[in-house]
Amino acid sequence: MKQYGWLKAMYMSFYSRQLYRDVAQNWGLGTFFYLFLLLAICWAVLMFRIQPVINLASAQAISEIVPQLPETIIIKEGKVTTPENKPYIIRSNDSKEVIGIIDTSGQYTDLEKLKTPLLITQDKVIYSENHDAVKTYKIHSSLNANFVPTQVKDVILKVIGWLWIILFPISLIGSFFYRVLQSILYAILGKLYAVIANISVSYVEIVKLTMVANTPTIIISTVLAWRGMWFHYSVLFFVLSIAYVIFAIGANNNKI
Repeated sequence: MKQYGWLKAMYMSFYSRQLYRDVAQNWGLGTFFYLFLLLAICWAVLMFRIQPVINLASAQAISEIVPQLPETIIIKEGKVTTPENKPYIIRSNDSKEVIGIIDTSGQYTDLEKLKTPLLITQDKVIYSENHDAVKTYKIHSSLNANFVPTQVKDVILKVIGWLWIILFPISLIGSFFYRVLQSILYAILGKLYAVIANISVSYVEIVKLTMVANTPTIIISTVLAWRGMWFHYSVLFFVLSIAYVIFAIGANNNKI
């Protein structure tokens, strides 16, 4: 019968040989649920860090662009009109690079000589992806719309403010499958160590041990990610994970 609960195991994984004996001997499929719960907690914490950063970056980017746009953009029967029949050049405030042009005057008609990825003419949207092939979208003659950039800005920022609802499940599920695959691969190294060290632990038991032994790495990487140091210590994380896998296997050496 399992001796330690999942929440207790999260901090005991840093030091307890008894926990790793319990995992090998008594934990079953619940090990997967433990890993899922651990990742859910970590990602929930990170969302409090990630979402404000996204909000700030989005607000800054949109605030740069909106003042450079026409006060209104009207599309009537597939034809775009602006308050002034002139090109509106949209630049990045940082690099001063042209990131888009809205021109209903006919002065700009294609991207061949323009260093910009986007051009909106009276009846077309012309764009290129990563400076590759240019694509043209013909505005349908039945389209009628009225865009006020300042109002669109408010809507976009409200939507972005709830982006964590999408990011959280995607990040959680993606990281869960990544950690499961990682545990399966690390367990191969663990089994090799068990054979060399003459420790009687099955491969399935080592997979379970690896899932729990990854806890310190997951928690530490979460703390570092909160501080903005997400990918700086990948090699250290690998070494730390393998060290804990060895520790977990060693804890199940019946000769000790």
